[in-house]
Amino acid sequence: MKISNQQDFAAGLIFLLLGAGYFVYSHDYSMGTAGKMGAGYFPRLLAGLLLVAGAAVVFRALKGQRQRHADLGGMAWKPLILLSLSTLSFGLALVGVSAWGVPPLGFLVACFLLIVLTYMAGAKSRLIEGFILALALSAGSYLVFIHLLELPIAVWPKF
Repeated sequence: MKISNQQDFAAGLIFLLLGAGYFVYSHDYSMGTAGKMGAGYFPRLLAGLLLVAGAAVVFRALKGQRQRHADLGGMAWKPLILLSLSTLSFGLALVGVSAWGVPPLGFLVACFLLIVLTYMAGAKSRLIEGFILALALSAGSYLVFIHLLELPIAVWPKF
C-alpha cells in the first residue's frame, strides 16, 4: 500500500504510539465505573481516543489522494506567549509564589486572568469583550466548582 501523505502518516503513528503507551501505563490503575470512576478511567478513555484518532489519520494517509499543503507561514508568537502565560498565571494565582512573598490570589482572580489572557491570544480579540467574557465564565466556574461541587478552593485572595 502506498503512503500518499507522509506527514499525516507520521502524525497518525505518533498518536497510535502515545495512545498505546498511555493505555499500557494506566493498566495497573483501577477502572471503576462511569458513575464512580477509578484512577484509570480517564487515562484509558483518552488513550482509546488517541488510538482511534491515530488509526483514522493513518488510514486516511494510506487511502487518500496526495494533497498539496499550503504554506503555514511563520511562528504565531502572540498566541504561543499568551496561552503559555495564561496557564502559568492560573497556576501561580491559585497557589501563590512564597519565594517572592506573593500570596494565593484565589479561584476567581485565577479564572479571570486565565480567561482574559487566553481570549487576547485570538487574532480579532478586543479587551472589553475579554473582560465581559471573563466575568461571565468566572461566575459560571464559581457556581460549578465552588457552589455545586463544593471543592475546597480559596475563592478570594488572602493577604
